[in-house]
Amino acid sequence: MIRVNLLPAEYRRRDRTPLRVFGALIAAVVAVCACGFYYADTFFGELGSVEARLAEVKSELSGLLPQVKHHDSLVREKDDYSARATTIHEISKSRISWTKKIDELIDITNAGEPREETGEGYLVWFGTLDITQNVIENAKKKKKKDGAEPDTAGNVRLQGMCATEHASSIVAFLTDLKSNEEFFRDFSHIEDPKADLMEQEDQALEPAHVMNFPIAMPVLSRAARAAK
Repeated sequence: MIRVNLLPAEYRRRDRTPLRVFGALIAAVVAVCACGFYYADTFFGELGSVEARLAEVKSELSGLLPQVKHHDSLVREKDDYSARATTIHEISKSRISWTKKIDELIDITNAGEPREETGEGYLVWFGTLDITQNVIENAKKKKKKDGAEPDTAGNVRLQGMCATEHASSIVAFLTDLKSNEEFFRDFSHIEDPKADLMEQEDQALEPAHVMNFPIAMPVLSRAARAAK
């Protein structure tokens, strides 16, 4: 059966939302608000915790930065000192100890085997010793005309005398000098000596003649010594 409401519009009863629909709508709104509140509480709670942790980390970092800078400074100083120590070691290693070199020369001179001609050792002594070194050999060295580094870094000259009339004693002495690796490692060669036979001023001395002979030994350059 069809019902027709013939009342004027202003007197008609308006349609109401069903109670179940209204209840479901209210429940949905409450659920959404609860979820929003939970999310907001969780988010802002975590945010506060993260911000507190961030502030703590920043505080720790600000306390560590001076230590890090100090550590970096110490590392740089260590590297600098290591480089200096290496340089000093290389310089000292390549530098000739002349005190040691003279001691070795004396030992060689005194250790001569008895000669067949004299029945004694070398009987060699020295009147003068002159050591010259090139002061420019250390860093930016003087170059040869072809741009190469000089082969020698100086010279050692001795005025030797031998109480013998036999040149073979001098030859044996110079040979032993050259064959001694520890002593001769810093020299390139021994220049050929020119021996002169001289009479002793005191005729009572034996032998009556001595041989005067110069010794010249060029010093190898630092590069040449390092290459040996």
